[in-house]
Amino acid sequence: MKAAILNGVVLDVQEKEHDVHSSITWVDCPDNVKIFWTYDGKEFKSDDPTYTAEDELDRLRAVRNSMLAETDWWACSDHTMTDAQKKYRQDLRDITKSATSLGDVTWPTKPE
Repeated sequence: MKAAILNGVVLDVQEKEHDVHSSITWVDCPDNVKIFWTYDGKEFKSDDPTYTAEDELDRLRAVRNSMLAETDWWACSDHTMTDAQKKYRQDLRDITKSATSLGDVTWPTKPE
């Protein structure tokens, strides 16, 4: 398994890495690691801190913003975005209309 780490906090856990903002790092992790665990560079801990609703949204926005940043080049003046690319970016911008935390988000599929 792989864990996406930002500022010592697990933001995502997947079988395979996917494109993320350069501020997020993928590291190998045990199968039991969960979102919001902490990582000190050596070990994962399930401190399970209590986050406010605003903290949850901030974490969601941070991941969403990194995903948007990975596709910013699509919007360059010398590139024409496909409808699928436009929809993907709009779906990312709209993610907080349906999700309130990383635990309840369904990410859109990035077009090729």
